[in-house]
Amino acid sequence: MSLPAQGGPAMTGSYPSFRLPRLGGLKTLVLPLLLFLVWDLLARRNVGHGMIFVSLSDLAEALVDAVRSGDLPRNIGVSLGRVAFGLAVGGGVGVALGAAMALSRPLDRVLGPVLHALRQVPTLGWIPLLGLWFGYGETPKLLIAAKAAMFPLLLNSYEGLKGTKGDYVEAGRVLGFGPWDLFWRVRLPSALPMLLTGLQQAMGFTWIACIGVEILFGAGPGIGSMIEHGQIEGRMDTVLLGVVFVGLIACAITTLSNHLIAPALRWRDLKEEPR
Repeated sequence: MSLPAQGGPAMTGSYPSFRLPRLGGLKTLVLPLLLFLVWDLLARRNVGHGMIFVSLSDLAEALVDAVRSGDLPRNIGVSLGRVAFGLAVGGGVGVALGAAMALSRPLDRVLGPVLHALRQVPTLGWIPLLGLWFGYGETPKLLIAAKAAMFPLLLNSYEGLKGTKGDYVEAGRVLGFGPWDLFWRVRLPSALPMLLTGLQQAMGFTWIACIGVEILFGAGPGIGSMIEHGQIEGRMDTVLLGVVFVGLIACAITTLSNHLIAPALRWRDLKEEPR
């Protein structure tokens, strides 16, 4: 029995191999698309008599109507404005308190127990008290947003400044740095990774708190209020539209924060090399 010549066609008895095309970033869309298709299939089969599942065509029609009327952009803009206020005001207060407590032991002993006790109260647990004090208008919503942003930045700024290596501080003193120079040129750069991590956490917590308080209050504009009004009116397409945009904006906030902050947090992926 003669063997085929090398390089010539030979029947090996195996099937030709092929590779699936690389999807790259599209892989992340596979599961959401499958969920939407299953949702649409159940809606078209009238599962729940249209009160639970809404077809994608009805959802698209609700999206077009919300965009044309300006309700959706206005509600999203108002909610994002509250998030920005919470990060600016609450985050600023949190960083200031965290820095003061980290640099002053007496102040840490006085404020620490009180702030830690307040931190244990759930954010939405403040709503009844704030409602009695300020009503159910814009003020309590802004206060809830500020509170949600304050504590992540307070804790991270405190830990970052408190964890500055003593060798760095001593080196700064040898170079003749005063208290302010030590803070701006030694302590703050050392604490910056923790501060940025706290900012990432604060962005997510503030968005969740804003949506929650809007749903519970129901009054005024906001993406959470839109969801609540849709529930009251029995408009499942409006409810689903609001939920979808809450998730999309949350993903956008996370992606944006990662792209802006991650380069400054490369230290987290570095491992100390063996000596």
